Amino acid sequence: MKTGIKKLFFEGNILVVLAFRIFLIMFLLMLSRIGFLVFNASMFPGLSAHDFIDIMRGGIVFDLAAVVYFNALIIILHIIPSDIRYKALWQQICKYLFFIFNGLALAVNGADYVYFRFLNKRATADIFGTFENEEGLAKMFFRFLFDYWPATLYTLFLMALMVLLYRLAKPEKPQTRNRFIRFSLNLAAVPLILALAVGAARGGFKHSTRPITISNAARYVDDPRLVPVVLNTPFSIVRTFGMKELERYQFFGE
Repeated sequence: MKTGIKKLFFEGNILVVLAFRIFLIMFLLMLSRIGFLVFNASMFPGLSAHDFIDIMRGGIVFDLAAVVYFNALIIILHIIPSDIRYKALWQQICKYLFFIFNGLALAVNGADYVYFRFLNKRATADIFGTFENEEGLAKMFFRFLFDYWPATLYTLFLMALMVLLYRLAKPEKPQTRNRFIRFSLNLAAVPLILALAVGAARGGFKHSTRPITISNAARYVDDPRLVPVVLNTPFSIVRTFGMKELERYQFFGE
């Protein structure tokens, strides 16, 4: 009986695998934040251990939000209460979507190791407008990769680590006789997981909590110069996307 329960809830359980994959990208974003600090150490003189702890504590909030933004589809594909989730093709789709979306998140974070030095802030959605009229963009991109090769290598290392660690958890279809109980448990988990995801994306679970923005990072550090370190670039880009259009209106009306 104990073996059956363990198999149903832990070994290969797709929801446990989903949790592992979420924690994996959280871990990689934490390493990316440390990389951001290391590559820009000269811009943060006098950083104390207390400051570092505050940065990492606050960073969890913004990393969680970014993970939900970039993995919303992946989360849905994992929680659909159907055995189709265990099909090889389904899992292949989940894997490549995970690599694409989270690889992109790590890439924009890595680019900001260098871009930050010129703007003294995290990149936002307006970066797309900055380069849209540039000629020879591909040449500029590859030159960037070679000129700042340490940042490129570290970002590639994080991506390789993502691929390597992803393989550690693989869902297995539970061999339980009572399919109704299994379906009921999975169905009951759907609203719970969606509620957790919405709370993570908003930055809190209180009804009065407004969705976190870039300015909220200042809550976690005493020195405003450290605000960009608390943030991550995927979050900054998503939260500022379309802001120019919204600024034309007040309360969504003229």
